Amino acid sequence: MLILYTPAFLAGVASFALFPNEGLRFLLLSSALTIHFFKRDFEVLFIHKYSGMMVLDSVVPISLSYFISTVSMIYAQHLTQGFPEPPIDLKYPGVALFLVGIGGFVGVSFISQALYPFALTLGTTFFLLGRSYATRNWYRSKLEDFPKDVKAMIPFVF
Repeated sequence: MLILYTPAFLAGVASFALFPNEGLRFLLLSSALTIHFFKRDFEVLFIHKYSGMMVLDSVVPISLSYFISTVSMIYAQHLTQGFPEPPIDLKYPGVALFLVGIGGFVGVSFISQALYPFALTLGTTFFLLGRSYATRNWYRSKLEDFPKDVKAMIPFVF
């Protein structure tokens, strides 16, 4: 599991050396991504207990997607240097969202205010909705006493 998150974490760390003076928005974005994947590595090492190993066919594409997404967000933010700031500044609400819901990328999207992070957040949200729905259905099929009224993602709604 450590292989999943470490490349993205290292990309975040490297961004501080590669782009040292990119401004506050860049610093906040790189920091949020680095903290997120550090937290994931920390959880793998010290918190979660895994019952088995992941197959390499799953590890490689997942790890690559985290790494490429992180590098793409950082580089896209680098490319925005020199452009005017957005008329509505969402970086501070983004920091607050990131700190409150550290596992979500909505805060990162608000910090960056660039198209790629918003698209990634939307895609991840739909992926997790589907995964949550499938997991709930699996629980229903395997556990006889699993409550029928439990929703997959949004309490009382879905």
